[in-house]
Amino acid sequence: MSDVQCPATILVVRHGESVGNVGRRLSAAAPGEPLTTRGQGQAAALAQRLRTRKVAHVYASPLLRAQQTGQILAAALGVGFGTVDGVQEVSMGRCEGSVAAEDWAHIDASFLRWSDGELAARIDGGESGHEIVHRMRSALGEMADQHRGETVIIVSHGGTMACALPRCATDVPDDYGRGRFVPNCGMVELSVDADDWSLRQWPGDPDRAPHPGDLVDLVGRAEAERADDRSSAQVHGVPCSSFDIDRSWATRATLTGRADVPGEAELVDVLAWLQARRPGSWQVRARIEQADDPVVRRQRLVPVLELGVWITDRWPRHEVPDDCEIAEARDAAEFLTVFGAELAPVITGAVGTPGQSFLVLRRQGDTIGCVRVTQAAGTACVSGVSVLPEHRGQGFGRLISAAAIEHAVRATGIAWLHCEDTVAPLYERLGLRRLTTHVDLEPKL
Repeated sequence: MSDVQCPATILVVRHGESVGNVGRRLSAAAPGEPLTTRGQGQAAALAQRLRTRKVAHVYASPLLRAQQTGQILAAALGVGFGTVDGVQEVSMGRCEGSVAAEDWAHIDASFLRWSDGELAARIDGGESGHEIVHRMRSALGEMADQHRGETVIIVSHGGTMACALPRCATDVPDDYGRGRFVPNCGMVELSVDADDWSLRQWPGDPDRAPHPGDLVDLVGRAEAERADDRSSAQVHGVPCSSFDIDRSWATRATLTGRADVPGEAELVDVLAWLQARRPGSWQVRARIEQADDPVVRRQRLVPVLELGVWITDRWPRHEVPDDCEIAEARDAAEFLTVFGAELAPVITGAVGTPGQSFLVLRRQGDTIGCVRVTQAAGTACVSGVSVLPEHRGQGFGRLISAAAIEHAVRATGIAWLHCEDTVAPLYERLGLRRLTTHVDLEPKL
């Protein structure tokens, strides 16, 4: 790239499930086999999760399964679509079209040799590791040059991604793809500038995501676990809570812990639990893709609030002024002086419990700000950021947010939070990136 000040973000996506995947057929020759119905659904679900990422363009390898995946993504995201050479699947040589165990063994052995650094090794009649890495890096570099400062999607293939992408990045070992299987519609995120290609996300990465599944799944589980900590009940595995507060969000079911939605009869039972506790005034928190599920729509639930999910594994630099300090609240009463006494039911019994931090910002001894950090699913969620009205507009919100993010990253390695679009620029300046969207749904009156 020619401009180091404008790195590109490249989302390299493996195609959705194909007919060849189901048949365990070694296939890299054009045109290749189409997506299954399930593969089409995987692509549509991924598009829903990526719709907040401000994608500029979608590209795909020439193979049919990648083309179909890319077209679904581009149509759903409302952006252009194109084909790019160099990101196609590893050539299978004499094994093309085979389902034989001995041919699979030959391909697997070639990948192991590449992982061990023997890039000169070649599939019989196919490619060497050097050739795969060279074409992939060249293709991604050209795309990054065309899209400086933008985010683009490139639909590629599992074998090529595992072999080449770790060798494109400068911050992971060359054998990083070994044992890290990229599932259908799994996504690897790269930040690319002239000299520094960094790997920001790998599906199921145990370093970047402490549990199996990608980061979207991880924060979904974390939100559900966070809700479960204070839930009044589990209804068909869905945490449901109800606080004695006269606001609709105070009685809620949280669906984000699962990638799908409950069955229709189960969801009806969940909603009945909420309705019994606060008739007509309750919410369901869901992933963005769940909110569009036909089962959910049939329950006459309407979106009332979309919350961006922002995430980071680094804490922002900040300095606490000499007349300020940030520390754990002495007790619930101190935290509530800023959080609001009417919200006491939300934190009653939580202050001082393991995995919960209630931080306050004191200025000249007076408590003027607060924030909560909750550990869940191997992450830490930042919430409840508040500054007293008379102290707003002076940078204290940014200060206590930065301190909470540092606290969260030090505790678990990953900090995340919900925020509305109006305050998103603050968190972008603090180094967080938008990962996905959660939606609050209410009954249609």
